[in-house]
Amino acid sequence: MSAPIHFPSTLGKLDPTFGDSGQLSLPWPEGGAFYQENMAVDAQGNLLICGQATQRGGELLYACLRLKPDGELDKSFGVNGFAMGVYDYDKNPHSESGAQNIIVLPDGKILLGGINYRADPLSDHGMARLNADGSLDHSFGINGTVQIDRPYLSNAQATVRHLPRHRETRNLPDWFGGRNMCVLDDGRIVMLMEFTLSLPVVYGLVCVRPNGKLDSGFGDAGYAQIANDPLLWVRYHSVIAAEDGKIAVCGYGDNDNGYRTSAILLKFTGKGVPDQGFADKGVLLFPKNNPTAFNQFYGIAVQPNKRLLVCGTIGSNDSSRKNEALLMSFEPDGSPNIQFNRGQPLAAIIDGADSVWSAAMVVQPEAKIMLIGFSTDQQFTFTRVLSDGIPDKKFAKGHAATHYPVVHYRWYSAPAQFHGNRIYFMYQAQLYCGLID
Repeated sequence: MSAPIHFPSTLGKLDPTFGDSGQLSLPWPEGGAFYQENMAVDAQGNLLICGQATQRGGELLYACLRLKPDGELDKSFGVNGFAMGVYDYDKNPHSESGAQNIIVLPDGKILLGGINYRADPLSDHGMARLNADGSLDHSFGINGTVQIDRPYLSNAQATVRHLPRHRETRNLPDWFGGRNMCVLDDGRIVMLMEFTLSLPVVYGLVCVRPNGKLDSGFGDAGYAQIANDPLLWVRYHSVIAAEDGKIAVCGYGDNDNGYRTSAILLKFTGKGVPDQGFADKGVLLFPKNNPTAFNQFYGIAVQPNKRLLVCGTIGSNDSSRKNEALLMSFEPDGSPNIQFNRGQPLAAIIDGADSVWSAAMVVQPEAKIMLIGFSTDQQFTFTRVLSDGIPDKKFAKGHAATHYPVVHYRWYSAPAQFHGNRIYFMYQAQLYCGLID
């Protein structure tokens, strides 16, 4: 593996036409509070932010608000700008819902997905589909919502063990929020979830048809358990619709109790079984054997020619070395894309600090790669590279990377979204709008 590239970044600018000089405090619904989780942008340039809302009576609801391109709350959406509810069909007073994921569908409808805490008190998952105006789409599930029960497995059934709060990459946060829901070309919805609550934790995929019913032809009656022997523990972060109706999942795991990790990229067919034509029967490990550092994948994107792009970090147990942001490109069969950085991983250190790339987006028509990340000096960073892995010197005044000095920034609580020449990102209850040059 080649030495890391050093990126000296330039200071980014906020958009003065958005909110108060490029930033604003997120509004709350009347009589309650709002805690953001994720965001998306619709075809009109409106910003949709999902999360959880609290009400005076103590109810915890999934919630989605809509902001106009100038940052003003769009009160024509939902009820005074907010769409809120619970996934639980029975509307049990002890149920609690939250929206961790949001997808704007091609027809303008809005898909929400997240945790649904039940009165049992075991937690399940749920989905809601909204019309463009924020009302529930009653053609989906039961009156617009779907309740996803967890397929509880005994310890004897578990094939992957998971250690909670294991040792993470040095000096970086202990949790990175990923995208755990995607929509396939045929409209089916796939959610990445934990199948068990107690140890050993087992991950899996659940597939829902466009009408909200479980896809009985996917895995075992709609559920597909992820098995990754011989790893001792795993953690998965993101799922994406890959080529030809297939599904890709990324994360990391190892056999050494968290001291060294291999990054993991999985691929499944549209029926929820491992893609035997990808890497080693559907499983790709980086490195394949005996990792000597923390190698972790956090985000996935699809490139032209059905290639998969994954980003993350390479850490070190050596305190004298910096953690490096990581980007790799793979062919549909899991072999390295030799047109990207000569088939080698691209590693980078931004501003001389420990670095990570948490999410990637391929921007057309030139298939340039936008990378979202941060460094341990609290800098929120954006990097742009060309499709072949070369830093884009036309971006950020020739630096190929830009940063925003957001105090106490932590990626796991602050998602981001590109749209046109803007980049939106959040920390706590504050929303920022930066300009991309």
